[in-house]
Amino acid sequence: MTNAKRKQLSTSAATEAPKESVALTAEESSPNKEKSEALPTQLLSARAQLFKLCFGYDLQTFKSLQSVTSWLERPVDGAALGIFRMLFGAAMLIDIAEERGGGQLDVRFGEPQHCHFPLFNGMRALDYPSMGCVYLLLWLGALGIMLGYRFRLSCTSFVLCYWYIFLLDKPAWNNHSYLFGLTGSMLLFTQANCYCSLDCWLNPALRQPVPYWNYFLIKFQFFILYMYAGLKKFSPEWLSGYAMSSLSHHWIFAPFRQLLDAELIDLLIIHWFTAIFDLTIAFFMTCEKTRWWVTPFMISFHLMNSRLFSIGYNNWTNGLYGYSWDMMVHSYDTVLTSIKVVDNDNQQVHHLNPYAFTEYDRWTKYADMAKQYAQCIERNLLEDKLKQPAKSPLGSANISIYFDIWCSMNRRFQQRTFDPRVDLLQAPWSPFTRTPWSLPLLNELNHMRPKLKTIADEVLAWNNYSDVVFVADFPGLTLSNFIAPELFNCTLTILEGNVRYKSANEQEEYFLTAGKSIGLESNVTHDVTTIGQRPASYMYTYVNRTMLEQEINIDTPSESGRKNGILPLWQEFKQRLHNYQQFLGHVANCLLYMLYDVPIHMAIRERV
Repeated sequence: MTNAKRKQLSTSAATEAPKESVALTAEESSPNKEKSEALPTQLLSARAQLFKLCFGYDLQTFKSLQSVTSWLERPVDGAALGIFRMLFGAAMLIDIAEERGGGQLDVRFGEPQHCHFPLFNGMRALDYPSMGCVYLLLWLGALGIMLGYRFRLSCTSFVLCYWYIFLLDKPAWNNHSYLFGLTGSMLLFTQANCYCSLDCWLNPALRQPVPYWNYFLIKFQFFILYMYAGLKKFSPEWLSGYAMSSLSHHWIFAPFRQLLDAELIDLLIIHWFTAIFDLTIAFFMTCEKTRWWVTPFMISFHLMNSRLFSIGYNNWTNGLYGYSWDMMVHSYDTVLTSIKVVDNDNQQVHHLNPYAFTEYDRWTKYADMAKQYAQCIERNLLEDKLKQPAKSPLGSANISIYFDIWCSMNRRFQQRTFDPRVDLLQAPWSPFTRTPWSLPLLNELNHMRPKLKTIADEVLAWNNYSDVVFVADFPGLTLSNFIAPELFNCTLTILEGNVRYKSANEQEEYFLTAGKSIGLESNVTHDVTTIGQRPASYMYTYVNRTMLEQEINIDTPSESGRKNGILPLWQEFKQRLHNYQQFLGHVANCLLYMLYDVPIHMAIRERV
């Protein structure tokens, strides 16, 4: 009996033990499961907290379209928007007499034969008095924006006039000129006159909160501006340090010269730091925690740019990609611009001053504007022949126009931009097809850029008056080069490829290969023809006799800055004031002419 009970108890204990074990296992696994489920929740919570810490908004706000719409429509204080409106209007009032060309209104629009380069070929500039009225409406619109008076009407007046002037002349575009018109267009749809405006003073009912999308629209546009500028700078051309050269000598970088040499300042500060700055500054300005810290850096950065550059140029590409945000990624050095007009009936050749009908030079690099300029030249020459046939050098209206332009991009070889054998009046151009007469960049010679710098340093070390020019040309093309009398010790050296050399003083031709050199006579023209199947590259070294005898020194940027004053603010203020006086005078003359037929006295640009 006792044994049976013991056996029963042991069996009962054996059967209950697994149940207890299973129960313990289940109890132990439950916390692990809860921990594993809590981990993603904690990560999501941390991400939401970080997002709110950086941007000040709950991440749940953006979980649906309805919540985003509510977030954009929520009422906020309109004070900052009103201040932005005032500052934008004031800046545009200054800009009209400067970059918009109001100070040179007579030169820009007063000459009937002045060539314009509109975005759309059908656009035409109005006559000078009418353009004066357009500028007056532009000025009144900017003034109305600044004062907040009849805000919608003022914005409309400004935007319409601005875009008309903007689209009328592509060479006058700055890298951010589009932004001024775009900002004015965005303000047109906002309630920026609800604070610090005459409209609000005249109608107090307007003084009320504004929807947040009024702010978001402008913030987003400037975010894209900086972000895209940073992305464009992350290219080999910029990061390799070839885009901007010799800026390290400017007085702005004097503090850095205590720690770094000129080459490292050019590379690390001007190129690398600028790329990182443009790429990240938009995020830092968006984040509330960092905004106050980076604002002084942002202001300093743009103040430095105002000292370094005369802003007003942009870089271009062909085809549909006509407006480019490659701000300063491409820099050009043009050494030769030649326009040849051929009278096809008698085969007479005439050389025209390249800037006879325009003060711009962007047509020298971009096919669309080169085509427009050739057509404008033809129109003006035939008009002169029709009005004054005795003074016209043309014997007939059957003419051809050829451009031969040499420039270097980012310290490459000097090379042609257009085929000099193509008559631009007959040349095709379309934004939807490749331009066959626009010559490609000789990227196959990029590997020689470090060598070019080494050679240039050696030549410049000869004396203060020695110099070197690097040239590359396409197979089958000939460079006719005249050596000026003031140059001596001139030498032609072949770097790569094969050329045929012939001097005007000799009957014999010379075949030169890589590594060969030949001395050149001064005051003599010679021809260099590239032969073979690939481009040839060569260099001219010389000494300037005039500079040597007169001991003329070329000022470095730092020396030039010291002569002109490190901060010539007073001179700049006087120049801007002078431009504004001229602008107001031009507009007044146009109004007097249209109302009372008062004659207009204009400054006409001379044609040399």
